[in-house]
Amino acid sequence: MKTYLTCPVCDRPKIEGNICPNCETDLSLIRTLTELPELPSVPTKSTAIMPLVPIGVAILILLLGISLGAVGNSFYVQQRQPAVASISPALKTTVSPQVNPTVNPTQSLVATSKKPDEESLLCGGFYYKVKRGDSLSLIAKKLYGDVNLWPRIVAANSNLKGRVNTLAIGEILLVPNLEVNCL
Repeated sequence: MKTYLTCPVCDRPKIEGNICPNCETDLSLIRTLTELPELPSVPTKSTAIMPLVPIGVAILILLLGISLGAVGNSFYVQQRQPAVASISPALKTTVSPQVNPTVNPTQSLVATSKKPDEESLLCGGFYYKVKRGDSLSLIAKKLYGDVNLWPRIVAANSNLKGRVNTLAIGEILLVPNLEVNCL
């Protein structure tokens, strides 16, 4: 049985061959497609559910990844920045290095198990909150006037040993007074 085609370019009906006599369009692919047998179009229960399975698995993997990322991030943040207790309004202001405030070693602003070294507390000191762009040498230059005195800050803060090049913004450091400023 011969099938007649309609040209998709010029809309000429009832074409018997593979070439349109009007516009010379090749219709062999269209003829091949029309002669293919039809597939049954009745979906079964399993074929209706099958497209949903990969989507459900993908959503579960996505949720698992998000939750693991949140847990890992919170763990990383807790390890990177020590928790800071409430700061009294007097300590929020910048204290000049010449001031000799009384330091109470039992009242630590940084929630760590390590206390400042006793030698650094003999002469007193003050707390400094790390700002963006700060480094130990920059803090020493700002507060002592000499970049080479940064090891004094490390000695007073045992939690800085092993990570002198990594300061967290908002971290509270004990800055000991110089012996010259002690009474």
